[in-house]
Amino acid sequence: MLVGAGGNEAFGKEGAWIVAQDNVRRRMSSNQVMSFIGARQPSSAKSGHALATDKTKIIPGHGPLASKADLQAYRDLLATVTQRIKTLRAEGRSDPQIRDAKPAADFDARHGGGFIKPEKFVQMMLGQ
Repeated sequence: MLVGAGGNEAFGKEGAWIVAQDNVRRRMSSNQVMSFIGARQPSSAKSGHALATDKTKIIPGHGPLASKADLQAYRDLLATVTQRIKTLRAEGRSDPQIRDAKPAADFDARHGGGFIKPEKFVQMMLGQ
């Protein structure tokens, strides 16, 4: 949780939970100088440890507002597809063969309509 960081005062004294890349935490936990407008932004004094409840609203970098259940479903997708790729690799399959096996196909109906298309998603998971 970050309190008093760059406009988060609007969330009240409880602050707001922010889940982001590690560089965001580093930036927000140090004093910032914005030379071009002559302003200083103090570091966020508090940090917490980003636990969702059923009331939590998650604002993803891309896509619609999400819930804890949505986040869990996406995490499950990543874990499942990762395991499937590991299994296919252990069987000796090449990356093209793994792509052709469509290890994420059963998730396409729910998650395949985003800006990363299913074929590109698997390619990304393969590290290509």
